[in-house]
Amino acid sequence: MHAHEPLSYPSKKGFWIGLLLWGIVILSLLLSWYLSFKAGKSFDIKLLYIYLPLVLFLISIWFGTYYALHEDHLEIKVSIWYRKRIPYKNIRGIKRNRSFISAPALSADRLLIRFDSYDEILISPVDELDFVARIKKKNPAVRIDV
Repeated sequence: MHAHEPLSYPSKKGFWIGLLLWGIVILSLLLSWYLSFKAGKSFDIKLLYIYLPLVLFLISIWFGTYYALHEDHLEIKVSIWYRKRIPYKNIRGIKRNRSFISAPALSADRLLIRFDSYDEILISPVDELDFVARIKKKNPAVRIDV
């Protein structure tokens, strides 16, 4: 890896969040199929116009959520839908968190990052200890409670 290439950490993928995301898709698909069948129709192909974009959207989130450590900032990315850049110098603290609040994290095993004056974000990198150690190396003033 070259010095200018960011080091990427994929999001942990928690069982319960996966069950919630994929369960909604599967249950709604089964419900639609059941209602079509009950109405005397075979599966309505028009339903694919609804479900295919939804499934592609969830796949992009499931496989496209990661955190990249660049030279001077942390980048939090969720596919093409969300991107946040936080300069290391603005990060004030990192601590463990098990919140289910909506966040760019696919696991309930999360890190709460405090930055700027009052901002916070929840993330869930796979290798938390290495991730935190590398941020601490970039900004030794960061308070760590992991």
